[in-house]
Amino acid sequence: MSAVPLATAARAHRRRRPARQRPLVVSVLCGLAGLGLGVTIALGVTSESAGSLGAPGGVATAIGRMTGLLAAYAMVIVVLLVARVPPLERAIGQDRLVAWHRKLGPWPLYLLVAHGVFITVGYARAAHDGVLHQIGQLLWTYPGIVAATAGGLLLIAAGVTSYRLARRRMAYETWWSVHLYTYLALFLSFSHQVDTGAAFVGHPATRFWWTALWVGTLATVVAARIGLPIWRSLYHRLRVVEVVAEGPGTVSVVMKGHHLHHLPVYGGRYQPRPIHLALEN
Repeated sequence: MSAVPLATAARAHRRRRPARQRPLVVSVLCGLAGLGLGVTIALGVTSESAGSLGAPGGVATAIGRMTGLLAAYAMVIVVLLVARVPPLERAIGQDRLVAWHRKLGPWPLYLLVAHGVFITVGYARAAHDGVLHQIGQLLWTYPGIVAATAGGLLLIAAGVTSYRLARRRMAYETWWSVHLYTYLALFLSFSHQVDTGAAFVGHPATRFWWTALWVGTLATVVAARIGLPIWRSLYHRLRVVEVVAEGPGTVSVVMKGHHLHHLPVYGGRYQPRPIHLALEN
């Protein structure tokens, strides 16, 4: 390993230590997530009226709308948990974020299915129509429903492939490619939600809240997933120069680059098996 000044080495050593978990920061972030959930529910409730609830199919339609809003909010949280946001990872830890993502991941799908079922039943009762015929009416006469249905199927596909039994039977590249379509699914869902959702028509506060939420989520994901890796690649010019098998299940990866004392990584951070990370300036 190339010699570096002692002060630089000390700074690099401090930076590469695992960040300590910060209970206060975690509590604040959880509180903000809960506050956002409360705002989502409140805006959904205020969009309903006694007349709409008392109409034929009104209760089922209201439940369908609420489950749709909750599914969208839950999906935003699930995406942000694994968006690789550096402050979030330093405060909580990537392993905990992934664990939370896996536990919360199925709930947007459950809520999404409930949204489709209750909306269809509610609209069918309001039109004194059959459920199957109403499905056709929704798909072909309501704007954005076909796109939203395609987005929902993409989300379900991503969820199904995340189960251990399914994931074990497919290559990682296949699983990763399926999950990329999650972002397309969210875009299709957003257009349907804001353009045709009853909670948004004539409710500028609701429209502003959801637009800000979706745009903020998109900006965060693009910055953390695309912008930051590109900047780090150009700035540090990191490259692997050697991979050494140290023993059974242990590998040393030797890398070189520039300004590595500013790179916030440490050995063993991502370890499907034990890895020793060595950095050389």
